[in-house]
Amino acid sequence: MDIITDQSQKLALEMLSVTVQHPDLWRVMKVQLSPLHRELLDHDGLSHETIDKMHRISDGIAQSLNLMGLDLFTGKIYIFPDGDILAFYKKNPA
Repeated sequence: MDIITDQSQKLALEMLSVTVQHPDLWRVMKVQLSPLHRELLDHDGLSHETIDKMHRISDGIAQSLNLMGLDLFTGKIYIFPDGDILAFYKKNPA
């Protein structure tokens, strides 16, 4: 299971097209952190440290998902700039 952070939106769309062609083979899991991220952005004086912390939280969640068993599956975990995480994985372990 790969964790993708660079060009994650573009690459996730490409992966989505693969899953649409073979929906019986793939599962998708979403972890949505963007509402929390937007709430933080609405506060005046949001620091780069806070934005970096959100990205570290997302990365930590993705790593935890991987360690909890997704690493046994073929697929990819995408971390988006807004903190959301999208995991595509085949239904049966590789």
